Amino acid sequence: MLFLPLDFNDAEFIRLERSRESLLGAIGNILLFTGLLLLIFGWVSMISSITKRYELVPVVEISGEVEEVPPGVYITPSGSGLALLSRLIKGRAPVIITRAAPKSVRRALNLKEIPVLWLTTAECGDGCVDPHRLEYLLHTLVTFMRRDESPKLVYLDGIEYLMIENGFVPVYRFLSTLKDHAALNNTVVLVPVEKSSFEEKEWNLLRRELGCLKDL
Repeated sequence: MLFLPLDFNDAEFIRLERSRESLLGAIGNILLFTGLLLLIFGWVSMISSITKRYELVPVVEISGEVEEVPPGVYITPSGSGLALLSRLIKGRAPVIITRAAPKSVRRALNLKEIPVLWLTTAECGDGCVDPHRLEYLLHTLVTFMRRDESPKLVYLDGIEYLMIENGFVPVYRFLSTLKDHAALNNTVVLVPVEKSSFEEKEWNLLRRELGCLKDL
């Protein structure tokens, strides 16, 4: 809108004083430069958000004797999830992914420094995981598994929530890939779920692909 009078002036539709012409040109250039800066800042922020990794710091190994469980991904009823976690966490380096607030999880387990990733769409800084970013969550967990050869434990709560946000097929692929990496990197992955949350075909696929601790 600021440059339009200048164009009319150049086309001799109107006549502007030299001082007014210079003022409009200066204001227009300032606004144009500011707009370009904001556009660049927006692109940088978007790219930074897309490429963000989730850091698991610190990684703490819990003292105690390791209960022998073959590496892999195991589904378990939600009601027994925390009880199994309390048993299998001993002697392993854990990470917890959950829909509950990290503080409440640490309080429930009486472990202050355990790494917890919170599945949420809210912007809350480090420790929060956007449920739509399955590929980066997978990257984070695989990086954690590969840190060393010590036994590790991943507690993956909120699969139903991930399904709502992404659909069954992407979550199934995510779990299948996670299973392969867990087997290669001495990691037990616990996935608390309820059968009633799935259609029969989906549940049969999960049971065929993943283990169940009560079967061991």
